[in-house]
Amino acid sequence: MAHNYKINEGTEYERDYGIIVPFGPLDADLEECKEFILSDEGRNIIERDKWVDPDIPYNWAKLPRKCFYDLFYEVKCEFFDNIDALGIDTGVPHMFHGWINIFEKGDRIGWHSHCETYDPHFYHGVICIDDGGGSYTEYRHHDTKEELYKMESKVGCGHFIGDMITEHRSSPNESDEPRITLAFDIVPFESYAPQFTAPVCRHHIPFC
Repeated sequence: MAHNYKINEGTEYERDYGIIVPFGPLDADLEECKEFILSDEGRNIIERDKWVDPDIPYNWAKLPRKCFYDLFYEVKCEFFDNIDALGIDTGVPHMFHGWINIFEKGDRIGWHSHCETYDPHFYHGVICIDDGGGSYTEYRHHDTKEELYKMESKVGCGHFIGDMITEHRSSPNESDEPRITLAFDIVPFESYAPQFTAPVCRHHIPFC
């Protein structure tokens, strides 16, 4: 895409943001993941009152099925295979937190971002487990609201975005089947460490 923006120009943190890097297809057992997610055990862990919740009390990378560990390992490999595209500083240790979205018919997540200000070394991503008969994620500039991308959901595939300030939303699920995505944030350890006792931070795991 042509829309790569810079923020904090002229500073040590100057780099592009609003960058999308697709990855996949992944090899993990998606049916095993889906079966667990839609089970009573899975739903009891996953379901929450608010779509955008800063204190989600679990991490899908630690759920009790091998498929989730396999996906975590594959995401990590894909991340470090895209060092140049994402502008990754490999000298910065990172932490990982992942959560699951189950969209029933009519559900969607509205426009939101994961940070109020730009900070370097922050990344967001998503993996499609079930596209619910066809779906997509839209991204827009957080300030101008200019729409930047529409990323079609492809089962077993995902994408990274090279920051956490770019706003995004999901399309409504218009099918009778649940749409399932695995989302995640990758944050620098120096930002995680001062708040490691917060409920959500207890579920972060190293991503070095």
